[in-house]
Amino acid sequence: SAWGGGSEDVGTAGGNLRPLTSVDVGAQVVWQLTKLCVKIGDDVQKGTLLAELDTAVAAEKVDDDGAQLRNLQAQLAEKQSQLALSQLQAARQTRLMADNATSQDAFDTAEAAAKVAAAQVKSVEAQINQSQSTLKADSATLSYGKISAPMTGTGKAIPARGGQTLKPHTQAPPIQNRTDAS
Repeated sequence: SAWGGGSEDVGTAGGNLRPLTSVDVGAQVVWQLTKLCVKIGDDVQKGTLLAELDTAVAAEKVDDDGAQLRNLQAQLAEKQSQLALSQLQAARQTRLMADNATSQDAFDTAEAAAKVAAAQVKSVEAQINQSQSTLKADSATLSYGKISAPMTGTGKAIPARGGQTLKPHTQAPPIQNRTDAS
């Protein structure tokens, strides 16, 4: 019977095994390959680290970007303090002008100083936005130093060697997923 018999049906199939999907994995940047983490025939899971590239220059750029951003943030704090002071001085000159207790020149100078200070704050804020974008882009570039498997599969070829400089789209360890009999 189908549920309790003691016999097994065994069959054989002939043919070649072919991958259902094959993916060539490559570099997105021109960097030196420092470490290969898989060998031909290794099974890998999606996200497995396949190779590492030399990221020293990119890491230094990210550090420089961070320092630049911190510098601009300090400048912003200074400009905001100058703006607050100039606004207080302009308000005082406005009160004094209402009582004819100041000159037109002092009033105009205080008003202009407040406007300049406000423009300087906006300028540094724009520089901070640009610096944050640069940091984000350079951090993304730094992440290219680790090449991970885009899918689960088996390494079938490794056309790159340690120490080799990879160019964008240079192949790293290709992997294949499940196989299919033909």
